[in-house]
Amino acid sequence: MITLDEAKNFIRVDDNADDDLILGMIATAKAHVENYTGETYADGEVPAPIKSAALLLIGELYDNRGIQYNEAIYTSRTFANLLNQYRKLGI
Repeated sequence: MITLDEAKNFIRVDDNADDDLILGMIATAKAHVENYTGETYADGEVPAPIKSAALLLIGELYDNRGIQYNEAIYTSRTFANLLNQYRKLGI
């Protein structure tokens, strides 16, 4: 869904120190997007709004890694707006 280079470019990372961390975040974003929409997306078949939502989530995960929250973390309105048109009814 998102390549390592796409993610690193989006979050403005130039070195390779966090590659494994970022790859994990890519997998997490893919799983979250697929769970949210009820669809499975193969590489190369991902609409632009879905890629944008995944990148937003990767950026959020990267920027806030290590932060402990005392409250539930909610999906951003932009994330939902990008994905709602792809969401299966009843999910």
